[in-house]
Amino acid sequence: MESIPHPQIDVVAPDGRPQLRELAGELGLDVVASASDSSAGLLLLEHAGRLSLVKAGGGSPVAVEFGGARRTGRTGGSARPMLCRAVGLDRGVRRVVDATAGLGRDAFTLAAWGADVVLVERSPILHALLADGLRRAEGSPAAARMTLVRGDARQFLVEAEPPDAVFLDPMFEDRGKAALPGWELQVLRALLGPGEDAVGDLIETARRVATRRVVVKRPAHGRIAGHKPDASYVGGRVRYEVFTPRSDCGPRNPTDT
Repeated sequence: MESIPHPQIDVVAPDGRPQLRELAGELGLDVVASASDSSAGLLLLEHAGRLSLVKAGGGSPVAVEFGGARRTGRTGGSARPMLCRAVGLDRGVRRVVDATAGLGRDAFTLAAWGADVVLVERSPILHALLADGLRRAEGSPAAARMTLVRGDARQFLVEAEPPDAVFLDPMFEDRGKAALPGWELQVLRALLGPGEDAVGDLIETARRVATRRVVVKRPAHGRIAGHKPDASYVGGRVRYEVFTPRSDCGPRNPTDT
C-alpha cells in the first residue's frame, strides 16, 4: 500500500513494549527509547493506556476515545443528533461509509445510533490511532457496528458494495474538520495537509456510488463552491450539506433528503 507523506514522527517504545516496536516497523518510523532521545516534531507513544500522538516538548495528547461505548453504545441524550438526521438514519439509512474518518467521532455517533459504518482513513498514523480506539472499545454495541479500512476513499468507494450513504468531513483549505479543537486540527493538517482531499472529486465519486445520499460536514457558515446541496441541516457550529446520488446510480426523490 502506498504510504502517505507525514511530518517526522518517532515512536517512543521503552523496553518491554514490543507492540509499539512492531507498529513502528509497519509504519516505517524510527524507534526511540524515550521522548528526550527524539528530534522529531511529533511522537507516537502510549499515554494513559492509549496510543497517542503528542507534540515534542509537551502538549495535550491526541488519541481516539469512544467514550461511554461500553456503558450504553450511545453518546448520551434521547434526541437523535442532527448528524444522524442528516445522514438519514430516521429514514431507513443503515449502511454508511465515513470516507474521511479522522478521529472517528462522527462514525461512532452514527454507529451508536444504529448504523453499520465503514471508516476509511488514508493516513497510516490516524488509522493506527483508530485501530487502537476500536480495540479498547471492543465489546460495545457501537464498536461492533464499525469496520476500519486503511486506503484511499475514492478507490474504496468504487470497489466496495454501494452503501446507503457516504459521509464526508474533509480537510477544506479554508477550515477543515469543523468544530475540532485547535491542537487536534493542527495534527490532522500536519498528517493530511490542507485541501488534499480533492473535495469536489470525492463528492462526485460518492454521488456515483451511494444509493440514498451523500452528506458533507462544513463549518456553519461555510459552503462548497460549485456544489449546490439538495438539503442542509444547520447547527450553531456546523452544517451538513445533503446531496442526492447521480441520476443513473440511485433514487433522486426530493422527499428522501
